[in-house]
Amino acid sequence: MSSMSKTSNMSKTSNMSKTSNMSKTSNMSKTSNMSKTSNMSKTSNMSKTSNMSKTSNMSKTSNMSKTSSMSSTSSTSCSKSLCSDLFEGETFLKCEAGWEKHGGNCYYFSTSKSSWINSRRSCADHGSDLVKIDSREEQLFLQSRLRGLMVEDDDKFWIGLTDSVEEGRWFWVDGSPLDESFWSQNEPDDWKGENPAGEDCVRMGERGGSHDLTCWFDKACNVSLKSICEKPAAPGRPCV
Repeated sequence: MSSMSKTSNMSKTSNMSKTSNMSKTSNMSKTSNMSKTSNMSKTSNMSKTSNMSKTSNMSKTSNMSKTSSMSSTSSTSCSKSLCSDLFEGETFLKCEAGWEKHGGNCYYFSTSKSSWINSRRSCADHGSDLVKIDSREEQLFLQSRLRGLMVEDDDKFWIGLTDSVEEGRWFWVDGSPLDESFWSQNEPDDWKGENPAGEDCVRMGERGGSHDLTCWFDKACNVSLKSICEKPAAPGRPCV
């Protein structure tokens, strides 16, 4: 075989090899592109599925929240309706924050000290007056409460009783005369050792002893003591 023939055959072989390689490269490129396209499609589908799932969850959460709110509103409405039915026609008395209810009255036990007259003014600022004690039961209630409030020995409390108009004639702050009394032994004595004007106002409160129910003492009105304010309880709604 001649040299030219060999060269021609080698050239053909080389071209066929190149063509084959180009074909393979093209096929690999197509396969790679198809793979990328497939992956992108999967990613897109996953993203859509994720968004659909989020939207579904948000919708469920929104519906649950609405259902919960409707249930709460319905429960409150039913509760108020039931309360109204149960207590229809009844009168309820309430005291504001810081006051204690007993019977039909509200009581405030002060924590600061002032003279008898200034204590009255302080009570008046809250629509009340110094306490008027009408019964043994009320005296017992007040004294039992004071036991827990008297931290120091000199923690005594003004009440609304005085004989400042006429010595020996005791009147409550509402102008009514003293009826039932709970004087301590040998009281009132109008002792002038603390004040030459004597003792024209009344305080209560003893920390112990078997006779602590009878715990009234007359006292000089200018002495600074704690006090008990009293006012009628206000009508209120039972289910508020």
